[in-house]
Amino acid sequence: MPKSRLFSLSFFVLLVSLLPLGMALGAEAQASSWRPIYDTVMKWINFGILAGLLYKYARGPIKGFISQQKSAIAEQLAKAESQLKEQESRLREETQRLEMLEENIQGIKQRIMEMGRKEKDQIIADGQRQAQLIIAKAEAEAQAAVHRAREMLKAEALEKAVEECKKELKKRITIKDHLIILDNFVEDLKSVGQLTA
Repeated sequence: MPKSRLFSLSFFVLLVSLLPLGMALGAEAQASSWRPIYDTVMKWINFGILAGLLYKYARGPIKGFISQQKSAIAEQLAKAESQLKEQESRLREETQRLEMLEENIQGIKQRIMEMGRKEKDQIIADGQRQAQLIIAKAEAEAQAAVHRAREMLKAEALEKAVEECKKELKKRITIKDHLIILDNFVEDLKSVGQLTA
């Protein structure tokens, strides 16, 4: 049975169930005024009409809004994943650069040691001291470069993550608010159904 026919049938059942109540109350209230009973019955009828109109015309836009929000969130998640992959590739590139720096340091060490072996003892001692100074300086520079690169990557990743989190939180709060409104609307419809039953 289609939903519109089901709603029409339930509305008709509501009217039919209120009719004997109105007649009984009307017979009882012959001595008094019939107006309060009529007003009560008309309020229920108006409420039923309003609920039917809301069900018929507001259901589609609400579903459309929810599907739009769902697709927007999926798009944002896809963007965040692509940015994460991009940051990971940049991190891999920086790691490769660091490995190359370490290889260069090893090459420098080997050249200095070869030069030291070829010279006399005194020159070897001086060469070793200079080699250690150069190695220490190269290691310090390499470590400083690594530290700077890591700090830059951390800062960029943190900044992007914070921006994405802010955007996501703004969207989630908006969606949550809309979902709360939708839940309240559904609960109101359920309570109307329980009152009329």
